[in-house]
Amino acid sequence: MESSVANRIRKLIALATGNANEHERLVAMEAAQKLLDEHNLSMFDIEGEVHRASDVDHKALREIKLQPWVRIIMHCVCKLYNTTFFMRKHAGESYHPVVIGTPENIEVTLDIATWLITSITKESKITFKMQKERNSFKLGAAQRLFERVEELLTKPAETTSGAKSTQLSVVRNALQVANQEYLQQLLPNARTNRTRPLYSSNAGYSAGREFGNSMSLDKQIKSNPEPQPDS
Repeated sequence: MESSVANRIRKLIALATGNANEHERLVAMEAAQKLLDEHNLSMFDIEGEVHRASDVDHKALREIKLQPWVRIIMHCVCKLYNTTFFMRKHAGESYHPVVIGTPENIEVTLDIATWLITSITKESKITFKMQKERNSFKLGAAQRLFERVEELLTKPAETTSGAKSTQLSVVRNALQVANQEYLQQLLPNARTNRTRPLYSSNAGYSAGREFGNSMSLDKQIKSNPEPQPDS
């Protein structure tokens, strides 16, 4: 059964996707992070740290091809939603991401990652005709998005009390430790490195960074429409 928190976050995605302003993406990501943090806190309160941290699993997403810019997206989304990913392939397959975490955190990570990849790809096609410019655009957008997620995670939580902030840090640390322990047991030599790929078009890369940089962090999402099916 899908969790209610994942469904609420899907509604945020649907709202941002339906908005003519593509820069609502990071707004929805920030709102999703707050919802997921609240959920993780409540579950630790109910189940206890040991039990909750042991409730770790993994899920593969074979539909995603791990191009360099996609790996950056996966790293930043996993960092934001308390999951870990590694790269795996079977005979005859390309590398694809496998995400480790609690069931709810995995759901949200895969939903947000798929949405971001689709959205940035669409924007690259709207902005440029040549493939090298499109590829550089996607890389620039992904790199700037990663930097902004880092900024988001390090900025003070304005509405979070000191005690609650400490609890969140404890929960996040416990989840990350549990993820790493699970990964070591599952696949000790898993590939998790994040490379810094090169781009071939200055114009495309700069446009992508500008696109990623202009995502608003301050606008509030005020309604929760039902999610729309993918076209």
